[in-house]
Amino acid sequence: MKPLHLATALIALTAAAGFAHDGVQNPVVMARMMNMSDMAEQMEVVVNMARGQTDFDAEIAQAAMAQLARDAAATHERFAEPATDPKSEALPTIWDNFADFTERAEATQASAEAAISAITSRETLIPAVQAIGATCGGCHDLYREE
Repeated sequence: MKPLHLATALIALTAAAGFAHDGVQNPVVMARMMNMSDMAEQMEVVVNMARGQTDFDAEIAQAAMAQLARDAAATHERFAEPATDPKSEALPTIWDNFADFTERAEATQASAEAAISAITSRETLIPAVQAIGATCGGCHDLYREE
């Protein structure tokens, strides 16, 4: 799958997961889900720009990347407690391989942080979106229910 298609697929999956937030009882799980939903919203902003579906705006793209970096930085803290909820899509392998999970969150954070100053045009946005899509997708493949 091409990286921009991967990023689009990730957004669609996460957007669909928004409906899964209904009925979540565990506040720890809800906080995790909200964090992931915010990441999906930021990805939607930059993917739409990268695909030319919305006008490129460096300031908006950079702000989305900054928020992605903040959300990614909070990920390992939000998952530190192996909290469960029937609505959770987090697989138990997160806590079996927490060091790997944390490294993947840090890779997403680093990609987003690097993109902030690198984004000056749609052409520079595309590889940034591809890099972040790959880090997100790699984590979802291992640690999230489909």
